[in-house]
Amino acid sequence: MSSSSSAYPFGAARFPVDMDALKQQTPYLHHKITTMKPLREFFNTSKIALPKSIADWRRRLLVNLRYYQSNYLVVLVIVSLLDLIQRPWLLIALASLVAGVVLLKRHPSDEIRYNNISVDKKYLYGALLLITVPVVLFSSPLATVLSIATISALLVAIHASLLDNTHTETSFNEEIV
Repeated sequence: MSSSSSAYPFGAARFPVDMDALKQQTPYLHHKITTMKPLREFFNTSKIALPKSIADWRRRLLVNLRYYQSNYLVVLVIVSLLDLIQRPWLLIALASLVAGVVLLKRHPSDEIRYNNISVDKKYLYGALLLITVPVVLFSSPLATVLSIATISALLVAIHASLLDNTHTETSFNEEIV
């Protein structure tokens, strides 16, 4: 194996970003990307077995949560995106809020002029919140957060419980984190 493929489990060519720049700017994100396990290992069906006892289930859960932590974060992001796609009002409201804040931040002056009308940015931020917050509240954000948490927790718990990584536990405990 080359040095770049050993540092990045999916191979450096698959990442469209400069990994060295990412390491400088956001070391946490760089660490999560580099510690992701390959999909072949994450979905290895030959390791699937029912736990023999509650102690075995607990051990599997703890070992797999630590070992596949980065992969489980990707599962959380995918579930979040799928849930947001199913709630178009919430997606539109959040996108409008983010786009409005970004556009207002990028404007160089504190006052925005259009023809003969001049408006202070503070009032535009207020108008943006006045319009988007009711739409966000109408689109049930609490139900969205609860469904994301429930679905992600179930998927992660089922995967971590069924995957028997007895050889991973010993190698993981020998690593210095």
